[in-house]
Amino acid sequence: MTRKNNRSLVAIFDMDKTLIDSGRKLEADVANAMQRIGISITPEEAATKNWYELANSYGISEENFNRSFKQRKSWEESLRDGEAPLFPETYETLDRLQSEGVQLGLLTRSNEEYTRAKINHFGLQRYFGDRVAITDVKAESKFQEALQLIRQLGPTNLRRAYFIGDKAEDVKVSQPVETMLFVPSKGLYVNRDGLTIPEEVATYRVISSLSEIPEIIRGENER
Repeated sequence: MTRKNNRSLVAIFDMDKTLIDSGRKLEADVANAMQRIGISITPEEAATKNWYELANSYGISEENFNRSFKQRKSWEESLRDGEAPLFPETYETLDRLQSEGVQLGLLTRSNEEYTRAKINHFGLQRYFGDRVAITDVKAESKFQEALQLIRQLGPTNLRRAYFIGDKAEDVKVSQPVETMLFVPSKGLYVNRDGLTIPEEVATYRVISSLSEIPEIIRGENER
């Protein structure tokens, strides 16, 4: 690919568990909450999705767990302590795409404070600039923010958009973008751990590493 013929390509990334291994922070927060109550748990237990069930198994009420969990580290503290690192291939992938003229954007489900903390800590502003859209954690989907971001970029100037993330909602936004804004769009579903693919994303391209993305975009857009 050359910079000249790919100015109209855009790759929109999810943040958490796509660019950043943020699951580690949550596991540390759970483990530390239990430790403050006087219970040491294993890493496997900390990775549970049902915190209250875990707490109850040790005779701890939801109220007591919540009280301890609220004392968790801020995002700035966790980033400083290395509890939410970038995935190893993140910088290399972003550098390569940027050097080949692909515009980069960020579409994350979070809030402004947490998102800015992550962007600032890792210096991600040099890749995304103002091409950042944040979906509220209580919103049903990322559709509206995806449309907003593509409109900001200028749909008539875009040849193709790629939406990349580790959840179904990250890649499914490609459908309304193509339908409503007439921008050819594709979703790339990140499945690093080789887990069973959800049926709702079975028709999307599955990748195990961000490092696959430059070759995919190159292969589809050399013509």
